Amino acid sequence: MFSEQLKNLIFRVVSSWQVIAVSISLILYFLLVSYVGRTYHRPRIAPIIPKIKKPKKTDEAEVTADDDLGIEEAE
Repeated sequence: MFSEQLKNLIFRVVSSWQVIAVSISLILYFLLVSYVGRTYHRPRIAPIIPKIKKPKKTDEAEVTADDDLGIEEAE
C-alpha cells in the first residue's frame, strides 16, 4: 500500500526528538490541567438576600403621639 520510502519517512518523522518532546509535553500539560480541574472546587457561597424590615403592628391608640387627645391641662 505504502511505498518503502514513505514508510521510512513517516517513521523518521515520528521518531524525531522534536515530535517526541512535543508529544510528551502535551500529555503532561493535559494531565496537569485535568488534575487541577479535579481538585479545584469553588466555595459555595449562599446568595445574600436582603432582608426587608416589616413595620411592627401597633394598636391605633398607641400610634398617637399625643395621649391627651387635644385636651390642655390647666395649671
